[in-house]
Amino acid sequence: MQIVLRCATTQQFLSFHEQQWLHGIDPVAHPWLAQMLRAPRGGVAPDDLPAAMDALLACLADQDPADTVVRRSGLRLLLWLATGQRQGQPVSWQHR
Repeated sequence: MQIVLRCATTQQFLSFHEQQWLHGIDPVAHPWLAQMLRAPRGGVAPDDLPAAMDALLACLADQDPADTVVRRSGLRLLLWLATGQRQGQPVSWQHR
């Protein structure tokens, strides 16, 4: 399975390591991120992007700061959400 992130007309695939990181996230503590694995399609509306970014930062604060895969994966996802917010576009995902 691959997860494709979309914002406006651009898309990116989450890498294997980024998806593995999502599998390790506590679904009770971080339901939005866990939903990316469970729901074959979904998205975050422009008005909800700031809350999603806050949730992602809270999740990253719980992770091991020495783990470069986690840091890189989380920051890449954070940048993707920030791009959507800056452009006023929703960010969506789809499983392939």
